[in-house]
Amino acid sequence: MTGFCIALLVAIWSGIVQGSTLIPVPVSFIEALSPKDTTSSERFAAEYRNAVTMAIRYNKEELRRCGYRIESQFAFFDASDDLQAFERAHQAAKEGKWLIVGPRRSHQYLVLAKGAEGTPTVSTMASSAEVFSLGGIHSTMAPSNAEMVAVAVGIAKKESSTYFSVVDSDCLSCRDFSKEFDRAASGVGLKKLGETQLTGDGPDFNGLRQQVRNLRPGVVLLPNYSKQSSRVMFELESLESPPLFLGSDGWGDSHFGFLSAGIAPGRAKGITVRGFPPSDVGLKTFSVGRRILKDRALIGGFPDSGSSQSLIRIVSGLTEALCKHRPDRKERFTAMIREIRPFKPYQGVSVYKLERSRISFERIEKASVSR
Repeated sequence: MTGFCIALLVAIWSGIVQGSTLIPVPVSFIEALSPKDTTSSERFAAEYRNAVTMAIRYNKEELRRCGYRIESQFAFFDASDDLQAFERAHQAAKEGKWLIVGPRRSHQYLVLAKGAEGTPTVSTMASSAEVFSLGGIHSTMAPSNAEMVAVAVGIAKKESSTYFSVVDSDCLSCRDFSKEFDRAASGVGLKKLGETQLTGDGPDFNGLRQQVRNLRPGVVLLPNYSKQSSRVMFELESLESPPLFLGSDGWGDSHFGFLSAGIAPGRAKGITVRGFPPSDVGLKTFSVGRRILKDRALIGGFPDSGSSQSLIRIVSGLTEALCKHRPDRKERFTAMIREIRPFKPYQGVSVYKLERSRISFERIEKASVSR
């Protein structure tokens, strides 16, 4: 009995010592997911938190073997107040966070990066050209707009010889996608018939319907977020010859976004190019993802969104980098990020089809574009 007690005490003490020697890696997860948002919801926030928790849980044992543990902190802000992204990042850097996982939207991520003050950051989904120009310790998990445009232009060219653009002037990534599309389209003989710029969630659609009716474009480029895109489609789908709508990463999918939330137009047909395939496709591309897929029936809150898929990949990539390079403090971690840049797009461009208010995955295409 005495020997058993001694062995038990030794085991407990060993566990305490081992646990105390794990190097903490503080990570701040900052996203526009405030409950006050009109573009978000408690469901999105819950999925986000669940994806981070799941990613840490599935990487915990590997991290422990390598001598690390991740300390996560969530900081959600209002989508209408980009300054909060700067403030949250500034505070995280001040607190000594090793890594900041930033917003999915390009303009918010760019604001966040300015507040990071030498702290490495990575966006889950930002894709504008300005994001890719940051370089150094800042990166994104999404393919660039240029890569998505290359695929989108090929689709438009097969559909028609003409297009018309409807662009959200408040959206950096949307404007960037539109400019990239114009440049690429001119190189393959696609003719642009015109453009309308919209502002805010409730823009004035007067004249848009008549303009498209008169010009009769085969394709309407709609590189905007899902809420505004659904309203444009509603205005144009009843035309005698409705165009094919062509979208970028903002339309969402069959689980997330306003086009599949019961208010999407029913007759509209379209194609959207996105940075991520469905989770059951994307998770197959790395080991932790495959384990999650294997356990799908046993876990609650399966990560359906592209953002969640990206979060799991980020935590897994962080684990791999820590275990391989073994930084023991933030300064060495930052130097490691600058040198090896472990966070980067890891898949091609995903093509989805919109039909009968449902967005469904079609295929993955590779796009080789020089940056």
